[in-house]
Amino acid sequence: MTLLEEITAYMAETNMNARQVGRLAMGDPFAVSRLKKDTLGIDRQAKLRVWLKQRRAAKVAPKPALVLERTFAPVEPLAGDAEQRHRRDCVQGSAALLKALNRFYRRRAAALRNAA
Repeated sequence: MTLLEEITAYMAETNMNARQVGRLAMGDPFAVSRLKKDTLGIDRQAKLRVWLKQRRAAKVAPKPALVLERTFAPVEPLAGDAEQRHRRDCVQGSAALLKALNRFYRRRAAALRNAA
């Protein structure tokens, strides 16, 4: 059995793809594709073969893929005074930001005029 056949069988057993095998074995996700193209060096093939034997001897299953799901809690609409306060705070915050930006650009323009 050739190395490529062994790796293909291992990928079928463990439900891994070629990039995962290459990354785990050698830190190179393209190692298996290079093996298929016959451009993988002999020393790297030996390293891949040793890794495969160690994995089969230890019968190490790959870690399951981490699945992250976002869950959003429904947001209760603001009622009465709370909604008015929220709007007021947003408007005041926007006004304060605009004032700060205006001050910054005025100072910047003055500094550029003085430098010229």
